[in-house]
Amino acid sequence: MQHRNAIGLQRFRDVSVMSLEDLTKERTILHFTESQRRVVELISLEDKARPVGSYRYLAMAHPRDIAMVEEMIWKNCTRKDASKRAAERFANIARRVSLEKNVYLSDFKIGFDERLRHGITLSENPEDFDTKLAANEIRSLREQKLIGERKHDEMLYLVDLLSSAKTESELRETWINFRESIRQLYTLRWRLGELLIGRKRLADGTELPLWQAIYDSNSVCLSHCLSLLCSTQNPQIRTHRC
Repeated sequence: MQHRNAIGLQRFRDVSVMSLEDLTKERTILHFTESQRRVVELISLEDKARPVGSYRYLAMAHPRDIAMVEEMIWKNCTRKDASKRAAERFANIARRVSLEKNVYLSDFKIGFDERLRHGITLSENPEDFDTKLAANEIRSLREQKLIGERKHDEMLYLVDLLSSAKTESELRETWINFRESIRQLYTLRWRLGELLIGRKRLADGTELPLWQAIYDSNSVCLSHCLSLLCSTQNPQIRTHRC
């Protein structure tokens, strides 16, 4: 579970004079401040979350954020059952957060809208990108009411920039921005209220249950990621870095 919360910097450490043992010492929940521990407990699925990434090692003087990972295992249930149990856990997190006056849930990503994920034809590189086809596909998404007018205009503007780019650096930069715009478009972000009721209304008015988003997706981010690994005997929910 990756928590992108920059909540505190550690004192400077001179790693050039540290032993390998010191360099590989890891943080645990015991190294957290009381307020940090409270937030981690608030948005954890269970009580076994552990630090990963830049926050994992004590030698890292200024970690970018506090990233956590945890794993849930349910025996003798189906993937669907595991997805529904995970959805209940996330709804409980939403309830706890909603009762806290000084905690704000900044980002919670679960699943994709496949109609938007594959709605615009991309190429391996910007030189081979068909801007005319992409423009028509963007207009089609607008006609289907899958994107709003503002997003429609933004993406057409980026397509125009791609077709008129005069330098390779300009082309590459716009290509990166365009691909990120598409990723932002199809990635589903859930508001606190949607987590509480367990469903999300998509752009065209259809509703997606929270458990279904978990079932269909390989990633979930509460500024954290979750993968659903399931077998008949031993379904698992495994959280990891995005």
